[in-house]
Amino acid sequence: TTNKTRLSDYERAVGEMTGALLRVHPSNYVIRGFTEQASLAELIELGQRVDVPVIDDIGSGALADLAPLGLTDEPMARDSLRAGADVVLFSGDKLLGGPQCGIAVGKRKYIERLMKHPLARALRVDKLTLAALHATLKLYRDPAQAMARVPLLALASTSLENLANRAQRLAPQLEACAAIASAEVIEDTACLGGGSVPTQELPTRCIALRPVDGSVNQLAQALRTGQHAVFGRIQQDRLLLDLRTVFPKQDAELIEAVQALSR
Repeated sequence: TTNKTRLSDYERAVGEMTGALLRVHPSNYVIRGFTEQASLAELIELGQRVDVPVIDDIGSGALADLAPLGLTDEPMARDSLRAGADVVLFSGDKLLGGPQCGIAVGKRKYIERLMKHPLARALRVDKLTLAALHATLKLYRDPAQAMARVPLLALASTSLENLANRAQRLAPQLEACAAIASAEVIEDTACLGGGSVPTQELPTRCIALRPVDGSVNQLAQALRTGQHAVFGRIQQDRLLLDLRTVFPKQDAELIEAVQALSR
């Protein structure tokens, strides 16, 4: 059926022209209810039985375990490789936190075939992308270092206490700006976005701004187009500044950006 793909569906589809078995993780959506899918272990067993490689496209490319942050069910490349997938595909950005690119890892004979494909030269990344990816991957040698220095992971792992303390300190400073009528600390939730963990959220603290003059939309536009661009989201006629998206070292720039609105 439309939302159910069993192992038997793969078995019926395999033929002399089958080049690979492909499993694709639904990175940015979730299907619930009347649904079923073949497990990776089942596909690997079938691939070995019919001598066809198994390709596992895990999407967002998580290399660090995000379960301690409360983000679960996101596949990891190492788990797919250990399970026996022949090739694992994932993104270099998103949860990995590096440059935008596609990554293929797996058994040497299949990776070499990919590298020899006529399109490989046209699709290969440039040296700047490789340099950025290399610098990012080096951080993952030490998981603690990766969690502290990869920007996405650092923001996602910021403690709620840290966010709350900063919000309480920043709110009165923002409210003192001439263009702001009120700045209120509110509890909210944040999504990682970027085509990953679509239904899971992290607790956060936001500062809700109301302008002295003009609309909230005008306030949002003015902050977006300022010298220090600030992006917020509009909710209930207020502009929310989510501190989970702001590094502590950027707090002063945030205040300067709002102060600049009245100059």
